[in-house]
Amino acid sequence: MYTNFKMVFVLLAAGILTIFLVAVSCLVLYARWNYGKLEKMGIPIVKPHFLLGSTYDLFKKAPPVQDVEWFNKMGGIFGVYEGRDPQLFICDPELIRLITVKDSQYFDAKRRLEFNDPMLNEMPDFLPGEKWRVVRSTATPAFSSSKIKLMNMPMIEATQDFIRDIDENMKTSKTPEKLEKVAVDELLCAMLTDLVIRSCFSIKIGDRFNQNNPYHKLVRDLMSPPALKYPSIVSWTYTFPFLLKLLPGTLLSPPAGKDFVQVFKGIMEQRRKSGQKFNDVVDLCNEWQDKLGTEEMKKHNVTENTIMCEALIFFWVGQDQMSTIMSTMFYHLAKNPEIEKKLLKELSIVFEKNNGVVDHEHLSELPYLLSCIKEASRLHPYFYRTERVCTKPWKNEQFGLNIPKGMTIQIPIWAANRHPDYFEEPEKFMPERFMPENKDKLHPYALSTFGFGPRKCPGERFAMETMHLVSAYLLKDLKFELRADSELKFKPVGPWMFAPHEPVYMDLLKREKKS
Repeated sequence: MYTNFKMVFVLLAAGILTIFLVAVSCLVLYARWNYGKLEKMGIPIVKPHFLLGSTYDLFKKAPPVQDVEWFNKMGGIFGVYEGRDPQLFICDPELIRLITVKDSQYFDAKRRLEFNDPMLNEMPDFLPGEKWRVVRSTATPAFSSSKIKLMNMPMIEATQDFIRDIDENMKTSKTPEKLEKVAVDELLCAMLTDLVIRSCFSIKIGDRFNQNNPYHKLVRDLMSPPALKYPSIVSWTYTFPFLLKLLPGTLLSPPAGKDFVQVFKGIMEQRRKSGQKFNDVVDLCNEWQDKLGTEEMKKHNVTENTIMCEALIFFWVGQDQMSTIMSTMFYHLAKNPEIEKKLLKELSIVFEKNNGVVDHEHLSELPYLLSCIKEASRLHPYFYRTERVCTKPWKNEQFGLNIPKGMTIQIPIWAANRHPDYFEEPEKFMPERFMPENKDKLHPYALSTFGFGPRKCPGERFAMETMHLVSAYLLKDLKFELRADSELKFKPVGPWMFAPHEPVYMDLLKREKKS
């Protein structure tokens, strides 16, 4: 009997071991299933880990910095295994033009991402083709030239209120007419949150200078997904996507998304009850909600979650992008006094000519300021990659590429924006690159900050107009001064495709007025 029991135990142990070995073998086979696909394309490859692809140590270095290093080592076309997903990275502007514009019908999709939340999963840019077109066509009018022109007044008012807040804080500071060690990017993000809410939602918020006001807190919380506390685990999800279901959110924070929905529903309801019309995002979403029962909306599964996610994009997606570009521009201006001097001269002439007022009609008179903004956006865009998915096989003899259906194409924006064939001394802050007289020297697809083609950023005009206006007023009244601890340092861990950074500390002084 003892012998029989021992035999059963041995057989059971052998069975369990066999199942375990088969399961491990299946997982290994699953992880490595796509290995070799990039090699067959005859392009340089970032060597993959045995299981976790080329990005297994992604969170040891800031991803956009890593992209630039890969580009400098391997050139304008190379392959990366993001976990088990083979991806083609392209930095050549002509190839970017072909994929995003000329042959965009071959790359008419992005990956469906898992945000662990039904509302966040409606992220417009990652919706399937036809649904994306319906949502895009509904939202695009909010960023028309006429709408942006109407937003000028609340933009200017928000900026002037912010400057008054700065003045009041300077009165109680240790050093007269100076604020020391200000996290300029964070301060600008709080200010821009106020500006966006005024311009797009027709609401004024109090306590603008407080970076912990509820609206700014929503932005900050959304950008702090819980799973980022476990970066090594997140890297495993690229190879084993089913692990995403076990994590509390890797791309954005679902709880913050729910908080926004609760707030915005209240705003929509209040607007309905008031009977007022401001022709803004709130009115747009109320009108959209009234159409949810139509056949077109049902056909494409456009729901209340779709509307809420679109409203979230209007509310949230621009502040960090604009505050990063503007704070890095102020940093570079402080490091380059000759450039700052030239810019201040331009500002002085235009403000004096227009009796101290600059609005939409006068922005064309500030080409050097626009060039400084574009140069800052070239060097430090907040989105560090944009992507397309090949929806049908594409072959190109010029670049020797044969891209199969289903492959993800990544445009590493930091790297593409530093292509030495198109940007002399690519790490140097040189606004002259973008001056009108140098337009013919610049490849039209060399600057990838806002993307190109049908899926380019729809808010580009709004962002550029905002930064142009706000920067003009801020630089007229305030001086941004470097400190010993001023630096641009980007973090290795961040949400989604964003490039988070350490605070950009500078001192703020009142600009001396000419008598």
